[in-house]
Amino acid sequence: HFIRVNQEWERVLGYRVGDLENRNFLEFVHHDDLTVTREAMAKLAGQEDLFNFTNRFRCKDGSYRFIEWRATPQGDLVYAAARDVTGRMDAEAALRESEARFKALHNASFGGIAIHDRGLILDCNQGLTAITGYAQDELIGMDGLRLISPKSLDLVKENIAAQYEKPYDVI
Repeated sequence: HFIRVNQEWERVLGYRVGDLENRNFLEFVHHDDLTVTREAMAKLAGQEDLFNFTNRFRCKDGSYRFIEWRATPQGDLVYAAARDVTGRMDAEAALRESEARFKALHNASFGGIAIHDRGLILDCNQGLTAITGYAQDELIGMDGLRLISPKSLDLVKENIAAQYEKPYDVI
């Protein structure tokens, strides 16, 4: 149960302080987060501190916010500080989605594409495996300069030295 909460809860969730105090906080936890929240509560009951635990809380308008907790048990009481991390969680989800779209585009290309760090291949697409005959796991970690024809090697070395990051074609 919430024994005491500060005014910030009103701004984040929309409930008045009096609407939260003396209420079981599990009433506000998203149903998909109940199991992990109960597991976190068990750790607190075992007198273990809790750091950076995140779950979703229902707002007065029915939406949910991601709340990140730091909590310390003191006997039967738990002292907790929480912050709204919804913006960060939304940004991380958008980044994962963007990376997945990029990866799908990257893999759908018929041309060979390699992402490298000063020639060391960090990632590549199936097009590069078809062109070179190497498996993707063989290419990752390889010195990509080994794959460049002598006609293009100087250009590639110059682009690496100049930290040129735009796409370009080589033979």
